[in-house]
Amino acid sequence: MASGFSAGGLNPLQGVGIPGPLALMAIESFKLHQAMWAELIEDSGVDFQPKVISVVRVAFKERELDDLTDTHRIFESAGNGFKARWLDSRQLREMEPRIASDSVRALEIHGNAVLSSYRYTLALAQAAEKLGAVIMSGEVMGIKRAGDRVSSVVLRNGEIVCDSVVFATGPWSGMVEGWLGVRVPVEPLKGEMLRMRPTDGRPPDRDFEGAGVSLYHREEGQVWIGATEERKGFDSEPSTSARDKLIAGAARLMPAMADAELVLHTACLRPVTPDLLPIIGPAPGWDNA
Repeated sequence: MASGFSAGGLNPLQGVGIPGPLALMAIESFKLHQAMWAELIEDSGVDFQPKVISVVRVAFKERELDDLTDTHRIFESAGNGFKARWLDSRQLREMEPRIASDSVRALEIHGNAVLSSYRYTLALAQAAEKLGAVIMSGEVMGIKRAGDRVSSVVLRNGEIVCDSVVFATGPWSGMVEGWLGVRVPVEPLKGEMLRMRPTDGRPPDRDFEGAGVSLYHREEGQVWIGATEERKGFDSEPSTSARDKLIAGAARLMPAMADAELVLHTACLRPVTPDLLPIIGPAPGWDNA
């Protein structure tokens, strides 16, 4: 991805709630994503660079193989283009000689996808505008109500009259509690990433995971290292402790990364709930929220 763009990963087979309550929604969402890629790029004129990728998960200790065995089973049984294959240490280093020499085994999985989340959002917005949607930008201050209905959303510089309203305010969803009188237990989870450029100018040709980090191969010869998870409230400033942790993990996985050039250090806030599952549905006591 070009500098300044963020990348979004699409993995419908693993994660919180999978297998479980999100499993069906995850795979159906993934299929919808792929089905609309070509049409959305054509309609919007924005190439958000979607592609199906391979990821290599590297184990340095025998006890790490249990998780890889579960992943192998999940991907091999999924069908729909998902697959997995084991790599011994020799095969792994033939694939990528810069991986640490004391790795014991690895699993290559194929079928997940990646795209530029910035460009994808831009493409959705432009396609929606062509279909008649109006996009307004402003700071939301609250709502107005008429009985059990939200009649308008109040902005700092005006208001938007609405028939219905969806609150998608991410880590700031706690503000909705005061507007609706409904508990919305969402808090921020800080995550930091590094964008690096290997000194030899050769990013890996696929993503690698291990030693507590992920190495994402990106455009412009960059490798993105991610990602930390910390409960720091609304602190979104990059930290030296996270930088050092990510660089140490990257150097453990691929020692050559110890000398890579730091291009950009970013921090963001993820929205999380107590059980890590999404809050979706009608707001209790409201007819149109």
